[in-house]
Amino acid sequence: MSEWFHNHFVPDVIHFQTKLQIATDNVKAILLLDNTPAHPSTDELEAHCDRIKAIFMPPNTSSLVKPMDQGVIEHCKRYYRNKQLEECLVMEEEVGKEDTRRAKLLVNFKSYNIRNAVYNWAEAWNNLQSITLSNAWNKLLKGTEVEVDFTGLGPQDFIDTAHRSGEVDVTEENVVEWLESDMHDYICMTTADS
Repeated sequence: MSEWFHNHFVPDVIHFQTKLQIATDNVKAILLLDNTPAHPSTDELEAHCDRIKAIFMPPNTSSLVKPMDQGVIEHCKRYYRNKQLEECLVMEEEVGKEDTRRAKLLVNFKSYNIRNAVYNWAEAWNNLQSITLSNAWNKLLKGTEVEVDFTGLGPQDFIDTAHRSGEVDVTEENVVEWLESDMHDYICMTTADS
């Protein structure tokens, strides 16, 4: 980060501002960063007589100003998880034969790989409605509430998918817990901001 800041960001800022006919001595810039432990200290991210520097956002605020955190990621995650379920669950039982759907489910989950994940995430992104992105920016820029369209991706839709595969003991509580299972990771990431 420090190398990129000094070798790319600073020269590019100086070049850009001098093209705008700002005297080199008057060039100023602030690089606003989220407060993560992975970044070097602000002392390491200063240049041009302290006129170009990085500052960190206050702890636990980065998720409030990132458009992707305003429902976009949540929509993609739900779509992705639905695709993963569809690929892994065995929907049809062979008539007149022993029910092997659970065994096939295990095989499908074990064979689910990074390629499947990347393709499903790409499909989730491509399925994202432009209104979802627009609403995310509206919340940040205009202070309006975000409306995320989870049509086809609500808890009942996941329950229906599970029921089609023969899993009848799936409850809404199970689905909500699963959909929110990575919230602990997110909370850990945002508390690392502090």
